[in-house]
Amino acid sequence: MPLVDVITLILLHPLKSTPIQSWTFAQETKISVGRSTDNDVVLYSAVVSRHHVELCYENSVWEVVSLGANGTYMDNQRVTRSPLKDGAVFRLARSGPNIQVNIPSTSSTPVGQSITPSSRSARSNSSPSVPLSNQPSSVSQPQSASSDAFALASERISKILENEGTASVSGELLFDTQTGRPLRAINRAGAYQILKLLGRGPMGQSHLVWRNGQTFVMKQLHEKWGRNPQVAAAFQTQFRSLQPLQHPGIPRVIDVLELNGQQTVVMEMVYGQSLAELVAAQGRISQAEAIALTLEICDVLEELHNAPSPIVHGDLHPRHLLRRQVLRSGQEMVLIDFGLSRWQGWKAGLPCASEGYVAPELASQIPTAASDVYALGATLAFLLTGQNPKNFYGTSENGERFQPETMEGLEPTAVNLIQHLTNPNPVSRPHARAIAQMLRQII
Repeated sequence: MPLVDVITLILLHPLKSTPIQSWTFAQETKISVGRSTDNDVVLYSAVVSRHHVELCYENSVWEVVSLGANGTYMDNQRVTRSPLKDGAVFRLARSGPNIQVNIPSTSSTPVGQSITPSSRSARSNSSPSVPLSNQPSSVSQPQSASSDAFALASERISKILENEGTASVSGELLFDTQTGRPLRAINRAGAYQILKLLGRGPMGQSHLVWRNGQTFVMKQLHEKWGRNPQVAAAFQTQFRSLQPLQHPGIPRVIDVLELNGQQTVVMEMVYGQSLAELVAAQGRISQAEAIALTLEICDVLEELHNAPSPIVHGDLHPRHLLRRQVLRSGQEMVLIDFGLSRWQGWKAGLPCASEGYVAPELASQIPTAASDVYALGATLAFLLTGQNPKNFYGTSENGERFQPETMEGLEPTAVNLIQHLTNPNPVSRPHARAIAQMLRQII
C-alpha cells in the first residue's frame, strides 16, 4: 500500500509571517481549501473563492492545483498546478492569505490510516477552541465518549470565563470546576439557564446563558417594546438577516424566537479584548498592526454590505470590535453588538453611535454602508493616535469635518487614506474591498 506523507498547512499572519493556525492531515490524498464550509480548510476572505485550491498527492508528491477565479501565487508568480516542497508558501489570490506547507521528509502512515481516532484526518494545531467555534475540518481533541467531550468543553468554558473576569458573581464561581455545569442560575428562558446580566439599555438587556455545555449571549427586548408590532417585526427581521452569515468576524446567530413573551435572539459568546481596551492598556499601536486589524474589519464589512439583504452595523467603534481570544478560521477581529444594525432601506428607529465616529449624514439620514466606512476611518485614526477622534474635528472652508492632517506622527499615506474614508460626502467614500487594496499598498 502506498505511503501518504503527513502534511501540515500553516496559515501565516499577513504582515509578520508568523503562524496563526494550522491543520495536519495524514490519510487524505486530496485536501480542499476555500471559502465554502464544505472544504477541508475553510478560510474567510473576500478574495478567496468558494473552492480555491486542491492539494493532491500523486506519485509520492504533493501538488497544489488552482481552482479560484482570483488565481493562486507562488514566489509572486501565478500558478495553475505546481509541486510543493517542505516550507513552500502559496498565496490565495494576489492579496489573499498565505499558507505555508510542512511536509516531513519521511512518513509511515498508509493510505486510509488516520493519525487520530477521529473520523477525519485533519487536526488543528492552534489553541483549543470554544465549543461554539465552527471548524469542520479540524478536531482539536479526540472525543472517546460524549460525557468526556462534554466535561472537556465545559472545563474550557470555565477557564475562559475566569480569564475574562466573568466566572464569578459576588465572589461565587459560575461553573463547577469538576463537571463544568452551572452552579446556579438566576432564571430560565426556555432551554437556556440565565447565569448573569451582561448589560441593560433603553431597548433591552443581554444575559450570559448556558445550554448543553455551551455559553451564549441572549438579547431580549424590553416587554413594552416587544408589544409594539413594528418594533417586534423589525427585531425579528434584523437578526434573521444575520442568521445565514457564517463569517468568523460576525458572531453567529443561534436562534431567533419569542420566550416568555419577549422577543429574543441567542448569539455566539465571543471572548476577547476590545480595541478600546487594547489602546487603553498600551496606547497607540504601530501602523503595521493597525493595518492588519483594519484589513480584517474590511473583510467583515464586505460580508455584511454584500449580504443578500445588505446589513449596515450603524454603530461601529472600538468598543464594538473585539480581538478573539480563540481564533476562528484564522480570523482575529470580531464586530459585535448588532442591536443597532440596519439593512439598506429600513427607516425604523434612530441611528446612534459614539461621538467622534458618527458620519455627518446621520444627522438627517438613515445609516448606509458608507456610514460604516466613515466609522472605520475614525477607528483607524484612534488606533494610530490613541486619542478619541472627536479631538480632530475642525472647521474649514467646506464646513466642519474630520481633519486627520492635524494628527501628529502619521505617515502621509495613512493621513490620505483616513481622509478618503471620512469624506463628508458618503458617495465619495470607497467600499470595503477598495479600502483593503489601499491598506495593502501602504504596507
